[in-house]
Amino acid sequence: LYLDRHFFSRLFPDAGLMESFDHADRIGRHLLVPGPDQWRQLEGLIRSIEENDTEDPLTQAMRDTLIVQLLVLISRFHSESGRDAAVLDPKIQESLSYITEHLSEELSVDLLSERVYLSRYHFMRLFRAQTGQSVHAYIREKRLLRAARLIRDGASAADAAEKCGYSDYSGFHRAFVSSFGCTPGTLKNN
Repeated sequence: LYLDRHFFSRLFPDAGLMESFDHADRIGRHLLVPGPDQWRQLEGLIRSIEENDTEDPLTQAMRDTLIVQLLVLISRFHSESGRDAAVLDPKIQESLSYITEHLSEELSVDLLSERVYLSRYHFMRLFRAQTGQSVHAYIREKRLLRAARLIRDGASAADAAEKCGYSDYSGFHRAFVSSFGCTPGTLKNN
């Protein structure tokens, strides 16, 4: 899970849960990889939120309460993961930083593994073990999240796609819809 400070602070500015973001800034780790038990808890809450998605005011109040519970749970998991922050391999941490700083550029497993002096296959196994996802999936998610943020901040979808490393707009559009369930234009208009 990647926690977006701006989205979270707009939803719950006085929730007192911003410590998770401050903690993530201090330890330099913004990636949360829930364990199996944590995933079950998260999935249960998300399922409940989806089930309470109606226009009824009482149901909406229940959904809002469930969303706050979800954010508190994520905050708790993030605080707990801070105790294990030393477990994150320095080479993977360096790769994560490099990816974040170079999202608009060509990124590949070969490039990243060479930067940290690991074989391609060892790097891919270590990356998955540390982040819970493949290198390609992580890069795709980071690019799409940044593009969504740029679009919400007023950039055109084409500009956001280009700034996030997509040379083909149709590929960006398909990936965006697949990830967010809406078109970039829909996000811009909301």
